[in-house]
Amino acid sequence: SSRPPIRYFWGMFDHGSSPVRDPSHQHYNSYEQFPKQEHPAWGDIFPPYARGLLWAMSADLVAATVKEFMADREDQPEIPLDEVAASSLPHPDDPAVGVLIAGLVQRGMSVNLDDRDFNSFSLNPSCNSTFSNIHNRTWVVHHVQPETMRCMW
Repeated sequence: SSRPPIRYFWGMFDHGSSPVRDPSHQHYNSYEQFPKQEHPAWGDIFPPYARGLLWAMSADLVAATVKEFMADREDQPEIPLDEVAASSLPHPDDPAVGVLIAGLVQRGMSVNLDDRDFNSFSLNPSCNSTFSNIHNRTWVVHHVQPETMRCMW
């Protein structure tokens, strides 16, 4: 039998999304939630994170990520969890997980990011899409209405 993965994170990773800084947007990120980043080439971007349509994480990395999140709220135990998350973590949840894992990496943990999706994901496809097309190897699609799917096959 093979050894289970350690500190493993698999999915379709986004390596360069900028946080939304417009206060009127539903995914607005204040500088308190996510401080401005100064990447030399790309400026203010999130750390790598897996897009929400499908991802998997080894149990040890799940435990470390939860511990990281809970450490951030130890000084506010009386505030409901959803309010703490809404005021202290970036939006939406995908980049928030990436930020938590980036914190683990900054403190010395090695994390195995596996973004070799082999074209298994299709994010925001359409009937005339030229990016992220659906094909015989597609496992999952995301952001598609059921009535639109018929023309894609």
